Amino acid sequence: MDEILSFNRLIGRMLIPVIFWGGVVLMVGLGVQWLFQGSIGEGLVMIFLVPLIWRVGCEVVLVLFKVYDQIKALRATLIQLTQPPAAPPEVEEYEEVQLRR
Repeated sequence: MDEILSFNRLIGRMLIPVIFWGGVVLMVGLGVQWLFQGSIGEGLVMIFLVPLIWRVGCEVVLVLFKVYDQIKALRATLIQLTQPPAAPPEVEEYEEVQLRR
């Protein structure tokens, strides 16, 4: 919970499907209302075309979240690769290992 409150974990990715389907329900409902009011052209556009445009917009937002995840993973990999290597074993330890063989 602390990660969410401090914005270290993004919750937008989980909310996008809910926002998408809520928007689709509203758009289709409005389209049906327009159909009954006699605006057949606008009603059909609202039912079929606007949800597709809404879907593309939601996918663009999801792509931004995926880009963020990839940048975060790349940063972690770069940090791991730039860590100095572990110190070599002491000379005495190395000789001891050689003698055991």
